Amino acid sequence: MFNWSILGPLLFNLYMLPLSHVIRKHKISYHNYADDSQLYISLHPDDLSPITSLTQCIKDINQWMSQIFLQLNKDKTEILIFGAQAHRQKIAAHLNSLSLDSKTEARNLGVIIDSNLNFRSHINHITRSSFYHLKNISKLRGFLSKSDSEKLIHAFITSRLDYCNGLFTGISKSSIHRLQLIQNAAARILTGTKKYQHITPVLQSLHWLPVRTRIDFKILLLVYKALHGLAPQYITDMLITYTPARTLRSTGSGNLFIPHTRSKEGEAAFSVYAPRKWNTLPDSVKHATSVAIFKNRLKTNQEDFPSLDTKSRQAQTRKDQKYVDRLVRPVISGVPALEREQLLWRRYRPPAFRQAGAEPDQRLHSQTGLWSKGGAGG
Repeated sequence: MFNWSILGPLLFNLYMLPLSHVIRKHKISYHNYADDSQLYISLHPDDLSPITSLTQCIKDINQWMSQIFLQLNKDKTEILIFGAQAHRQKIAAHLNSLSLDSKTEARNLGVIIDSNLNFRSHINHITRSSFYHLKNISKLRGFLSKSDSEKLIHAFITSRLDYCNGLFTGISKSSIHRLQLIQNAAARILTGTKKYQHITPVLQSLHWLPVRTRIDFKILLLVYKALHGLAPQYITDMLITYTPARTLRSTGSGNLFIPHTRSKEGEAAFSVYAPRKWNTLPDSVKHATSVAIFKNRLKTNQEDFPSLDTKSRQAQTRKDQKYVDRLVRPVISGVPALEREQLLWRRYRPPAFRQAGAEPDQRLHSQTGLWSKGGAGG
C-alpha cells in the first residue's frame, strides 16, 4: 500500500502504531521490524500463567486487525520454546491443550532459529546454498579475472557467511568448522590452490579473516557503535561500563562489566560474550575516534589469524612427530652415530624438509629440537 513512496515508512509506522498499545496492555515484551513482530514471555515450568496472557494478546491482535480490514496469517504465526528439553516438553503439552502448536524451528528475518539455539538447520542451509554457488563459480572461473571472481564470491558466499553471524557466538566448534570449510573452498577456487595445500597463507594473502574472527569482528563493531550512541537502545542497555571500587591501572581503559553466569548458554549471550571480547582489545582500538578508524585498527589487530594459525601449527607438529617417531625407533648396529642419523634422515625425513632437500647438519628441526648442526640433538 505504501510502496514506492517517500512517506511510505512513516505512514506504515503510523498505521501499525496501535499494535504496540495492544501488546503493552498485556505486559508482554515485543520487537517489531517492518511487518514482522515477535512477542516474548519468560516463565517457569511450574507457573504457566504467562501463557494465558500470551493467548489473550494474540486474540486481541486478531480482533484489532479485523477492525482495520486485515487478517492474521495463522500459517506464519509460529511459537518457539527455548530452554531445557524437559521444560520444553511440559510447556508444549500445555500449549497443545490450548490448541496451540509449538515448533522446533522457525525462520526469522532469513535466519532459521531452533529451540536448542545451535543453529544447525541454518548452517545446513548456508552450506547447501554456498556450495551450490561455488560449484557454478568454479565453472566460470576460467573465463573471469581474479577481481571479478572475488566480487562474485563476496556477493554469493561472503554475504551468506556474514549475514547475522553475530548470533553464532555460542555455536559448537564443529559448526564453525563447517562454515570455515566454505570460506576455504572459496579461497581455493579464487586462487587455484590445490586441495592438500595449506589454506592459512592463502587467506592471509587475500586479507580474509577466518569465520570465527569475522564473528568477533561483528560483535566488537556492534559494541563500539552501542558505546557511541550508534546502536539501538536495547543493545546499549546490555553494556555497562566497569567501575572498580578503587583506583587501578585499568581505570579509564574503557572496560565493560562482565555479568556472572554459570551455564554455557549464558556465556554465549551478547551481554556476557561482548564485554569479554571487548576487554581484550588494546586501548588504541577501543579509543578510536570514528567507526572507520575502529574497523581499520580492529582488522589490523585481528589479521594475525591466531586461532587458525595455531591449529595449523599443531596439525603440522603432530604430522612431523610421526616422522620423528619413525626416526628414533629403528636401531642400526655397527653404524656411527652421524652416519646413522643421515641415513635415517634421507629415508624418513618429514615432507617439509624433503621438499627443501635439507640435510640434518644444515637445518634445525624447529618443532622437536631433535636435529642440530653437526650432529644429532640430545
